[in-house]
Amino acid sequence: MHEEIKDKGLWGGRLIIFESLPSTNKWVLDPANDCRHGDIIYARAQTCGRGRFHRDWHTPGNTCLTISIVIRHETPDALPYPLLTQYA
Repeated sequence: MHEEIKDKGLWGGRLIIFESLPSTNKWVLDPANDCRHGDIIYARAQTCGRGRFHRDWHTPGNTCLTISIVIRHETPDALPYPLLTQYA
């Protein structure tokens, strides 16, 4: 179960809030979820996250900011690489 708030993501995307997810990134990558450019996926708790070097980690509820942001462009050249840090 999740709450979806339209136009509260980036660039008119959605903010989708979950009480708990195994991984926000895995949820974004699942084609069945139909994520769009600008969507922000936020989980108050994350139970099976994967960090750098494939290290597993989890976050108890309401203790960390666990989000994934969807950035899609038609061509890699269109990605605003110099601005990605500022967007984040």
